[in-house]
Amino acid sequence: MSNLNCIVLQGNLTQDPTMLTSKAGKEFIKLRLGVNKRFGPEKEETLYIDVLHFGNSAPSLGKYLKKGRNVTIQGRLANDDYENKEGNKVYGYSIIANEVSMGSKPKQEQEIEASTEVVTEEPSETTPF
Repeated sequence: MSNLNCIVLQGNLTQDPTMLTSKAGKEFIKLRLGVNKRFGPEKEETLYIDVLHFGNSAPSLGKYLKKGRNVTIQGRLANDDYENKEGNKVYGYSIIANEVSMGSKPKQEQEIEASTEVVTEEPSETTPF
């Protein structure tokens, strides 16, 4: 039997993305994703998850993704283990995203776009063309 390491998450960005450069000179993006889980009608828990995306689309995503934006992440789970200053082993996990899909914009951005009025004039009968 083979193993499977595949994750799909949908949530909102809790901060603007951070563009970083690897030691090899390749740009990548770091995202912080908040994913909500409901426990009945009144109780909710939010998981905060670090996501790294090394794809060619990283620079473009860095321009268009903003805090509050809904995104869907497809990728795999990776270990982020390290030793702290005291010499203790610290265990952590992050997601290495193969694909990042943009969802709806934050409510604030939608309200701003909706309040921007576009006015077009119809040609009148006195218009010479």
